[in-house]
Amino acid sequence: MAEPDGSGISARLWRLPGQLLLALINATAILAIVAAIVTLVAIARINHFAENKQLTWSKIGEEASRAFPPRERFAEHRKNCTVR
Repeated sequence: MAEPDGSGISARLWRLPGQLLLALINATAILAIVAAIVTLVAIARINHFAENKQLTWSKIGEEASRAFPPRERFAEHRKNCTVR
């Protein structure tokens, strides 16, 4: 005979689909959290990389502008752009 307290096999089988759904929801939530963390880390790394590149190109531009005074730069530009 079935046990009256609801802890028998039949009652446990009836609760199984609900428990499975709850487990799937929990797994989905965990995966969404992990994906969000990975996305934040990737964005931080990309921003850091872009800042390094921007700083490098800014330094190159500063060094180039110090190496050639403006008149010499324009004269060099005119010499390179003349049609031959």
